[in-house]
Amino acid sequence: MSLQKGDHLKPYEVLITPELVAEYAELSGDRNRLHLDEEFAKQTRFGTRIAHGMILVAASNEMLMANFGIDWSQSGTLTTSFVAPTPVNATLVINGVVTDIIDSMEHQQIEFELYGIIYDNKQVFKAVGSVCRALSNQKVG
Repeated sequence: MSLQKGDHLKPYEVLITPELVAEYAELSGDRNRLHLDEEFAKQTRFGTRIAHGMILVAASNEMLMANFGIDWSQSGTLTTSFVAPTPVNATLVINGVVTDIIDSMEHQQIEFELYGIIYDNKQVFKAVGSVCRALSNQKVG
């Protein structure tokens, strides 16, 4: 995949189901009632259950693996900021854009921005990252 500055990455979409949140809570040990107990969550400033932030990061990782493959797992970096809560049952869409490409003799460093949105384009997180691709791994066209 040949990318240029300004190109959009293939987006990724995931429904944040109660089952996904419960599964993450079990695997991570993060059983905060804000994520699992609707009655408790209604009493908080969020007014409803919200997803664990790491679920959004995991979804970003899936998106980046789909876009960059093995290069992502070998050299990818990502810095994420959460800007709003993601309610359970929201559909999260992660979009990305290439912000810079730095070429060297041996590899190409691709820098990008990601942003996660839910209902009516409400942004819930943003991220910046980079990945290095060996020039021999790039395909023409």
